[in-house]
Amino acid sequence: MNMIFSGPFSYKRIGFRLVALLLMASLLIVVPGCQEKKPDIVPGNEILPMPTKPITEAPTNSNNEIVIKGVFTHLDVNNMKMNFVDMTEYVEYEVSYHGGTDIKSKYDSVIIAGKMQVGEIYDVVCDSKGMAKTIYASKDAWEKKAITGFDIDDINKTIAYGSVKLSYNSNTVVLSEGRKITASAIVPQDEITIRGVGKTTYSITVDKGHGFLKLTGVDAFINGYVSVGNKQLLTVTKDMMVTVQEGTYTVELQNGKMRGEKNVTIKTGEESVLDFSEYIRPAVQNGVIKFMVNVDNAIMVLDGKEMSHESLHTLSYGTHTAVFKANGYKEYYMQFTVDSAYETLIVDMVKSDTTTSTTSSTDKTKGYVVKVTAPTGASLYVDSVYVGTVPCEFDKSQGNKIITLAQSGYETVSYTISIANATGDLTYAFPAMTKKD
Repeated sequence: MNMIFSGPFSYKRIGFRLVALLLMASLLIVVPGCQEKKPDIVPGNEILPMPTKPITEAPTNSNNEIVIKGVFTHLDVNNMKMNFVDMTEYVEYEVSYHGGTDIKSKYDSVIIAGKMQVGEIYDVVCDSKGMAKTIYASKDAWEKKAITGFDIDDINKTIAYGSVKLSYNSNTVVLSEGRKITASAIVPQDEITIRGVGKTTYSITVDKGHGFLKLTGVDAFINGYVSVGNKQLLTVTKDMMVTVQEGTYTVELQNGKMRGEKNVTIKTGEESVLDFSEYIRPAVQNGVIKFMVNVDNAIMVLDGKEMSHESLHTLSYGTHTAVFKANGYKEYYMQFTVDSAYETLIVDMVKSDTTTSTTSSTDKTKGYVVKVTAPTGASLYVDSVYVGTVPCEFDKSQGNKIITLAQSGYETVSYTISIANATGDLTYAFPAMTKKD
């Protein structure tokens, strides 16, 4: 028998070679509730562009020069022009350059225009006619590269990773594959670079984007596990769609003794499908489980239903979960696989170190829903789990969620939304999807 067991927030897996990661997905149950309107989310390809002006409209200094500090956003080599978003006025200026323009890196080495990277911050000096004299990478700018596994809070406008938390705002330049997008279009599976000056974040660039993995024919693995390389470990659900960073991965599914493995290459913005329908689960087999719990009055929730832990339980072969709660003890989570006729599982609950205030831990989201009203007809996935066809709704719970929208003939997209621990329903209306070429 393979088993995962833990105290309140730790997970451990025995007998399964998949990398131990936190389970990201849970089944979402639709419940009724009242509505509390939330501003619509606007995706990257729908955002209004910053006003673009010729650099000659920027103010000049005492030397009749135009000086700006800006985020480099676009290069037109053929016409020898480049765009910078001025970090003071948040206006995008178009700047002309020529072969004699002095372009340098942050380390004072001379570079050509083609070596400049979008998202970098430059100090630009132009003559009064708007021709660039010098374009130097700003020495007072900081840069944080190759950031993954970050946490985006679109309510408080922060990006956190490790012990670092950075703020951004609606004027922060966010770029992916040369396109301006919104921060909500970034998901934790991406790899990003963040640049700024002082405490202000001026640009975010997506260096490695994400695509989508649709799993079909997984009936034999439902409630088991799927691992995507060493990146993600998820519970298998019917019709699931996983958001995955671009790259090539081995995808492995397991449910009890049954395992399936295939390789896939994920490309940014594209959907890949893996079918596991050749795996057929054998006739249903059952095993008897006895729980030995060190706290007599503990409450046990077995596979989502409250049951007595003192009784014997006959369960089908496969993966199951049990949660144990008792006053004065830490919540105990157990995930186990039934694959034998009889098994005894020992539950050793640990006393709480401190008494937690019930007020501070109250879940205010319970009983409320998140409604998605647009784009109509799109399939909605929340943290890889299929919810339904828009318009539809799912249980509200606090934290970040990855929203994925898919529809035949349209490009699949993902967004990150943040849900606060607050009462009331939320409504999101995502803009129209982009047709495939």
